[in-house]
This record gives sequence, C-alpha cells and structure tokens, in this order.
Amino acid sequence: MTDAPEPTRIHIDTDPGLDDLLALALAFASPELDVTGMTTVAGNASLESVTDNAQRFLALAGSEIPLGRGAAKPRALEPCDATNYHGVDGRAGISIPALDRR
Repeated sequence: MTDAPEPTRIHIDTDPGLDDLLALALAFASPELDVTGMTTVAGNASLESVTDNAQRFLALAGSEIPLGRGAAKPRALEPCDATNYHGVDGRAGISIPALDRR
C-alpha cells in the first residue's frame, strides 16, 4: 500500500464572482490541494464586491487563510464591465450569508 502524495500548496489570486466561487469550492474540497492564501483583484465586479465575496466564501468554508486585496483595475487594459452577466455584486443574485470572519 502506498501513501497518498502530499497536497500541492497553492495561493489563489481571483475575482470571485459566481464562476470563481464554484472553482474555489472545488479547490477547497480537493484532497490534492492545500490553499494557503488568497488575494482578490477586480474583474467580474469591483474590488470591494469581489473581496466581500471572498470573505463570505472563506467564512462559509470555515477557513482562516489570509486574504489580501489586490489591484482595483488592470495595469495595461481598460476594465471590462461584466455586471450584465455577473450582477453588481458578481454573484448574479446568489445569496451568500455575511458570516463573521476576522
């Protein structure tokens, strides 16, 4: 019998709208990954919205990994408004409870 390999340690840089929230759930559930930190960057919604989404996700997941705020807009390109797909909050109307996360 062989031992399972150690999970790969990763840091996720994301703009958690609805699509990335699903990807985050899969990453956190994977025995092959060890998510050690996360940063947010504006994309599907504003930096404030995606950071709020990340905080809500981490609280719901019971995770205490570090979360940092990244860039509010791309360095070289003009940001694209995706609110018609993802909604103003980036979650397309999907509710995630605001749990206390310090």
